[in-house]
Amino acid sequence: MTTTVFFGAAAVIPAFLLTLLLTPLVLKIAHHKNWYDDPDHRKIHSEDIPRLGGVALFVSVMAMWGAFSLLRVSVSSHFHFIDLLRYLPFLAGMVIIHLVGLLDDFANLRARYKLIGQIIAGLFVVATSHYFHSVQLPFAANPLVLGPVGGRLFTLLWIVGITNAVNLIDGLDGLSGGVSALISLALALSAWSLGSYTAGFMAFFLFGALAGFLVYNLPPARIFMGDSGSLFLGFSLSIIPILAFRGPQAPFALPLGSTLLLLPIFDTLAAILRRIRRRIPLHFPDQEHLHHKLLYLGFSTRRILLAAYAATTLSGAAVLAWSLAAGSRPLLPQLPQLPLASALLTLAWLLVIGAFSLLDRRYKRRLGPRYYNST
Repeated sequence: MTTTVFFGAAAVIPAFLLTLLLTPLVLKIAHHKNWYDDPDHRKIHSEDIPRLGGVALFVSVMAMWGAFSLLRVSVSSHFHFIDLLRYLPFLAGMVIIHLVGLLDDFANLRARYKLIGQIIAGLFVVATSHYFHSVQLPFAANPLVLGPVGGRLFTLLWIVGITNAVNLIDGLDGLSGGVSALISLALALSAWSLGSYTAGFMAFFLFGALAGFLVYNLPPARIFMGDSGSLFLGFSLSIIPILAFRGPQAPFALPLGSTLLLLPIFDTLAAILRRIRRRIPLHFPDQEHLHHKLLYLGFSTRRILLAAYAATTLSGAAVLAWSLAAGSRPLLPQLPQLPLASALLTLAWLLVIGAFSLLDRRYKRRLGPRYYNST
């Protein structure tokens, strides 16, 4: 436990401090160059706020990867994990997705070009052996084997889907950053409880960088992460479960990863269904995402953040409980049995689904005929 705390802090604190120092620099440059996230009818803010906080996030995470690679951390046989060549496809994908987001922040790329960039970044991952080989479906006796082709295609769909899902919830001060930070922390602790130290460090780097960024992004936000940050976050959170849950736990990578990302996944699925029902292109924006609905129902920004953070914490606790119960080297004594931990996963899904359904019902009732006329 002491070793876990020490190395966790060694990963989190430098990433936190680096982002804390880099973000004001990005802020200063953005103000000088007038690089603002221009307000429009779809956005909640009405002031000129810089949009390039994702640059500080990206540089911090990649710098931490570089530093740990050079140091060749090797405390025990379980910590021979930093092999830059082995993880080069992941790093290459992160660089590509960040550049795609950066181009979109400046040039407002067309949806098709952003999608192509996301697919290219995802291909760097699935071209290796890192993909969903099998998936444990609920109540099934054995995992569903996807095969090399099916597994790679499904994983590519997962990466692109989660990358966009995290991007879509980036519409409120502190929402995407805070939710992603909690997911990263849960992933880091879960990965370490299962002995996946590389994935754990990657998640800790992300958590530390996000903690530093949130100092400037919590309401009232002084800077936004922009697409360069939200796409980078979504891509990173989509690939860490593939690294974290491996070996006997590999079939659970998708169910556990989905549980952690329930909030952005359900928000995205709802958006897709709205667009299909209204017969408009999937990439068309609207003002009916989770945070828009809560704002319309009278929730303050802080109450929305509290609700989103609580839901994400619940999902993260359920996944961590499962990981601690399944891990051979648990972080805590007297762990819950695996069936109980699995029940917690099911409970997290039911609670989030129930909350989304209740919110949707209240929103439609408040709009009344206006909602149904718009469809």
